[in-house]
Amino acid sequence: MEALLAPDPKAQCRIESQSVADGRYAQTLACPQKKGTPVRIVRTGSYDATGFAGQAIVTGTTPKGALRIILEQRASRVGG
Repeated sequence: MEALLAPDPKAQCRIESQSVADGRYAQTLACPQKKGTPVRIVRTGSYDATGFAGQAIVTGTTPKGALRIILEQRASRVGG
């Protein structure tokens, strides 16, 4: 599960906190922007042997104003 939560190295995000235990995960990331303060991503959800499901909330400030995006995430194991 930790590998699935790992941020893309190109994004240069920093993991502020992370816990993965007992079928639940929680993660907070800070990701730099070209201009302004870092974007914050909070991910929470559950996982089992077949995959994971959860929510990611992205918040921050852009040159055009406040940003808040809520994403529903789901991944399933397929094949071997």
